[in-house]
Amino acid sequence: MIHHVNLAKADCGEAIAAGHLDRRRLGPRQLRTLHYGCLLAIYLSSTADIFLIGVAAAPWLPLVLAGLSILGVFVGVASRTRSFLFLGTGFLCLALLTMIWHAASNLGWTWVWYVAGIALGLIIITIFALFERKREQMNVWVGQLKQWRE
Repeated sequence: MIHHVNLAKADCGEAIAAGHLDRRRLGPRQLRTLHYGCLLAIYLSSTADIFLIGVAAAPWLPLVLAGLSILGVFVGVASRTRSFLFLGTGFLCLALLTMIWHAASNLGWTWVWYVAGIALGLIIITIFALFERKREQMNVWVGQLKQWRE
């Protein structure tokens, strides 16, 4: 079963590359559907591996998902494509949450939840402070993000 999942990931990678090469012939809606569909297949198959095998049996699987997610974010920023950025960010958060949950439940490190909650709170406060202090620059950045391909 794992072999079939890995083939599906390779096929999706090839489909994204083919879509990039034929992007002039594809409409924006078709390209967006191709990106989201293939990226979801790649990320969900990696997530399914985590839940089917289990983090306790294969602790490297969330790291693989995190690596794929970070790669997706970098590709999204480099190519100015929102689908890569959004899905990469979302699945990176899922990988981090999986690692935190594993550390708290299987290893008994409940303090990890407190540290993660405090870190998340600090990140949210920092984002709001940036929007408040540098409102114009952040609005320009968000406007530029809206102009990226989907």
